Amino acid sequence: PEAYDNPLWWEEEERERLLAGTPLLAGARGREMKLREAFAKLIPRLCTNMPYLFPPGTFTYRNWLWAASTVWSRGFPSSLAPVGGREGGAPPAQGARSEAVSEYNATHSVVASGPDDRGGGG
Repeated sequence: PEAYDNPLWWEEEERERLLAGTPLLAGARGREMKLREAFAKLIPRLCTNMPYLFPPGTFTYRNWLWAASTVWSRGFPSSLAPVGGREGGAPPAQGARSEAVSEYNATHSVVASGPDDRGGGG
């Protein structure tokens, strides 16, 4: 999908109206704040230091939000899907660095092909 129907995609007024009085409102605001902070910290540096991989202007916040929503809507704990006697079916990570590289690769490929590349605006 080009967009998702979850509180992170809603306007603040709609979020307030629909989630007021629930812990979901604070959760959505907190998650949005973390997403915006990560975007502001990471993307400008990547675009500056590696423009051949991260062309400036390509990585919008809307694409960042779309990528996060895509991963969250399809990502489930590996413990839910045992494969071949091993949870998740993937070989064990070789430490945090491998996990960070895998996350970078997944994020780069998803963010780079976000809705803004298909005329979704943002």
